[in-house]
Amino acid sequence: MLGMFGPLFGLPEWTTNFSPFGVTPVVSGSDVDVRGLWWLIAAVVVGAAASLTLMRRRQLAADG
Repeated sequence: MLGMFGPLFGLPEWTTNFSPFGVTPVVSGSDVDVRGLWWLIAAVVVGAAASLTLMRRRQLAADG
């Protein structure tokens, strides 16, 4: 939402880049800018670690 409507509402550029789509690699000619790819990989690793941690901490109800 911030990436799409940030410029429309006049928000600063850092708020529009807060979206993962704002830091995706940009293809220009034969060169690829992969700086944004590292942020996406970091977000995936953090999300996976958090989900695994929360899955281990959950308490399931026993049947019967």
